[in-house]
Amino acid sequence: MTAKPVLSAVAIDDGPKGTPQITELHYDVWSLRVTLDFDSWDGVVYVDFESPAGFRVLDESDLGEMWQGEGHSRHWLHSVVINGWLSQESARPGFAQDTTELTEYLITGLNDCVSILAFDEPTVTILGEAS
Repeated sequence: MTAKPVLSAVAIDDGPKGTPQITELHYDVWSLRVTLDFDSWDGVVYVDFESPAGFRVLDESDLGEMWQGEGHSRHWLHSVVINGWLSQESARPGFAQDTTELTEYLITGLNDCVSILAFDEPTVTILGEAS
């Protein structure tokens, strides 16, 4: 049996609450931007990662183990402490990244979720206000 993931919520002060719709991803060689839309918010939220090591998008139903993991909460941004995608990748013989330098983040959306392997914490930009 696979060990359950351990997550830690990343608190976002004065931002929208609830579960967002992930409306857009933009990736180039320098950055990844995830755009979020909340029903209760007149505006948009950007989550930016500089030089991510990797990312994946999956339907939330394909991540059932995450919702049963320790530390899962109603927050929409989590760091995955252990037993997530990074743990799976680092077990592969061909995975060359130094896992001590990486943090896995999980953005949970209504339909999709984005996992990001990052060297640095994301920058969250909140535009707009509660509706």
